[in-house]
Amino acid sequence: MARGPVSLGAGFRALARRDVLLADLGYVGHMWELYAMWAGVGAFLLALPQVAARPDAAAYAGVLASACIGVGALGCLLGGVLGDRWGRPRAALLSLVCSGGAALVLAASYPVAPLGVVVGLCAFWGFWVIADSAQFSAMVTESAPPGSVGGALSVQLALGYATTTLTLWLVPALVDAVSWRLALVVLALGPAVGAAAMVAAERGRGSAQPSAATAAS
Repeated sequence: MARGPVSLGAGFRALARRDVLLADLGYVGHMWELYAMWAGVGAFLLALPQVAARPDAAAYAGVLASACIGVGALGCLLGGVLGDRWGRPRAALLSLVCSGGAALVLAASYPVAPLGVVVGLCAFWGFWVIADSAQFSAMVTESAPPGSVGGALSVQLALGYATTTLTLWLVPALVDAVSWRLALVVLALGPAVGAAAMVAAERGRGSAQPSAATAAS
């Protein structure tokens, strides 16, 4: 495969392609939630009365948080398998719905649910919050015009990491000013936006298939 320089200009121009734009919107929604979840799940667990009352509360919350984040490795594996079988948009949609749904259920049940239920929900969240990560870059790689893939991926990463800096600041501020409930609801907004983008991408993918079949015949 021929190699060429990475062009950010070409990367931004690639946004004119619908599939690239939708992949980037999905990635922004994913990144809105991902690092804030990883950074905040330990503090969230430590804030639970059942954990805070323990003499080893900080260490115990850290162990639980590590498990909830680490299970995401299995989520990545499943996400890749589903992406190959179902297509990238549908696999990403499942992950976004599950991760955003977990955040909302945790918000609704905080802080009264039993500890085992909360930890199970956090592990479920950690599994799905990362499962879609590779799907968005794969969508851009498959959809960007030839010669612009490197620039398009750079633009996607820049948009995503700029987004995550916002929620890394916002979530602790909301927790301090209001509550974990509001912070979790706000985190779920990202997956909601990403899921809407993936629904649109899946519809576009479905409408393109008959056209391709007609052209082939």
